[in-house]
Amino acid sequence: MKIILVFLTAMLTFKMAAAEDAKYILRVIHGEATYSDLYKILLENDREKDHQEGSFNGIQLEKFIAKDYKNHPIDITLMGSFFLHNQNIKDPYDEYAQPLELTEKDTYQVNTGIKMYWKKFPWSNLVRTRLAVLEGASYTEHIINIERQNQNRRSSKKTTSNLLNYLETSLAFNMGDLTRSEQLEPYYFGLGVSHRSGIFGTINNVNGGSNFITFFVETHF
Repeated sequence: MKIILVFLTAMLTFKMAAAEDAKYILRVIHGEATYSDLYKILLENDREKDHQEGSFNGIQLEKFIAKDYKNHPIDITLMGSFFLHNQNIKDPYDEYAQPLELTEKDTYQVNTGIKMYWKKFPWSNLVRTRLAVLEGASYTEHIINIERQNQNRRSSKKTTSNLLNYLETSLAFNMGDLTRSEQLEPYYFGLGVSHRSGIFGTINNVNGGSNFITFFVETHF
């Protein structure tokens, strides 16, 4: 949590650029593990809590490579991020803790990819809103617990990998519009999903992965 506070303080002290002049996006992010599959999270708002309460804190930096792409309300960025996972074993006798044993070793995760933002909604004149989807790759130092647990829930072959596909979706709202505060206008608050998977066995024979519900603050500079 300390890293989150440090970067939030830094963001508040930066001299922010206007959105149209900005070259980068800085995001401070917190994620909480869930057993729910990606489609259930997005379509059914299903968020089954991880019994071990896995979580991560991290930072994400993006560089704009296109704004208002081909005169559409679309921005495109290149993204790189670093997460630090807090590995807990709250219940060693939980049904999903075996046979792939869980660990209490914290581990890092690095991600990269291309992100696309959609910026036009019927309410955008009242509250600026940004829907984002990212596709890329993700590497973890160690296999994170939620991925071991998700494999333990499966009856098929239990395969894990440090390197997996990375998908990220998020929805963010301008904090200045929400609070009617000019001081907060450069900032967005949002929530999303951080997803690692083998794409049904396509990558390293992994059928499964992990999902984290995320909360974040971001700004342009």
